[in-house]
Amino acid sequence: MEGVEMENPATVSTVDDGVDFCESILLRLSSSTQEDHQHLCATIGAMAQELKDQNLASNPVAYFGATCSSLERLLSSDPDPPPQMISSFLTILSFILPRISVPILRKKREFVSELVVRVLRLSSTTVVALVSGLKCVGHLLIVKDTANWADVSHLYSVLLGFMVDSRPKVRRQSHTCIRDVLQSFQGTSALAPASEGITKAFERYLLFAGGSGANATEESKGAQEVLYILDSLKECLPFMLMKYMTTILKYFKTLLELQQPVVTRRITDSLNAICLHPTMDIPDEILLDLLCSIAVYASTNETSADNMTFTARLLDVGLKKIYSLNRQICVVKLPIVFSTLKGWMLIFGIMANVFDCLLLLLVFLC
Repeated sequence: MEGVEMENPATVSTVDDGVDFCESILLRLSSSTQEDHQHLCATIGAMAQELKDQNLASNPVAYFGATCSSLERLLSSDPDPPPQMISSFLTILSFILPRISVPILRKKREFVSELVVRVLRLSSTTVVALVSGLKCVGHLLIVKDTANWADVSHLYSVLLGFMVDSRPKVRRQSHTCIRDVLQSFQGTSALAPASEGITKAFERYLLFAGGSGANATEESKGAQEVLYILDSLKECLPFMLMKYMTTILKYFKTLLELQQPVVTRRITDSLNAICLHPTMDIPDEILLDLLCSIAVYASTNETSADNMTFTARLLDVGLKKIYSLNRQICVVKLPIVFSTLKGWMLIFGIMANVFDCLLLLLVFLC
């Protein structure tokens, strides 16, 4: 639901906190005039009354069971279920899953996964339902009880399938979920195939965008999808296995040669995310090479003060990170970075970052 955000499933408490779930929803949305909010309130209200009539406790587990049962009946009885009802049930499910204990979720994971995936595949599913469904898929992957890739690959592929969705909210939710899942895979055997899946998707869309047999419409769509997947990499790249991160960074080098601002900015966003991430497991040589390419691009192309400020900050955090890993390769690239910075010294908005870079470069020389 627009304006109603589920808490981060990676950090939310997964125990019953004693708060009536129905009341918490109604307090937040009962005064809303949005039609989807009104449908949600009506659905959760009817569910609460049914639990009361059956003398069942109004706790998250009861709502979880009632929601899953209602959703299963609806999908089984109607090949084209009402979108508003589907949307309400999935939204309730996305709110309730983080409140369910991990052992219970693990027992019901296959059943719930099947329900959610069935909804995501319906052509009539609304944006609200898709966003809620993706949240459910992400949470189910995070609370997995196995490192066996075969047990999680299907759900993970569902998330990847929405990476380049044309609907912004759906696409962004997919990116967020993939990032959170990758973070939960750290230190497990699932990280390698999960990282490989993103890399192969990136390569596939690059190939499609550059296909020689594509017509103008297909080329335009392919180019847009490359931008979408570049957006996802800003979220996901810092959490990928270094082998696959390196592969993608090599593609970045080629893409930078296109000198397309919309592409370059997305690449710099991804590099900035890598440089700011606390992990030290990064391909330092190719990262430095990319930073130098960006420095050259910035010094030879007209750009705004904001872009120069961002580039200066990127060079600052990037060089510091690489210097902490490999001092010698930084020294080799000094002339390129100096050439970029000398033209920016009179621009007031980026003075601090330029001075930081220059001080770091002086340290390299010592």
